[in-house]
Amino acid sequence: MSVGVVDNTHGCCHGLQHESGLLIDRREPISESAFVELVLWRVPQPVRGSTHVYTYRLAHVVGGVDELLATFNAEIARWNDENRDS
Repeated sequence: MSVGVVDNTHGCCHGLQHESGLLIDRREPISESAFVELVLWRVPQPVRGSTHVYTYRLAHVVGGVDELLATFNAEIARWNDENRDS
C-alpha cells in the first residue's frame, strides 16, 4: 500500500468563488484497489504556515481504506512504543 500527499501551496485554484466553505469533495477510482481523493475548502484567512486561503486533504490510496487504517494504527502503536518515556 502507498499513500501520497500533495502540497498545493504554490498558487493553485485562482478564480474560485470568494466565499468560505467547501469547494471540492471528490474521490476518483484509479483501479479496483486504488483511488485518489481531494477535499478543498476556502477559509476566511490563511491557516498557520500558509499564505493562501485554502485548506485541503489530498490522498492517493493503494490497497484500500482498511489497509490504510491498519497501517496508520500500527504506526501509532510503534510511535507510542518508541516514545514511551517522553
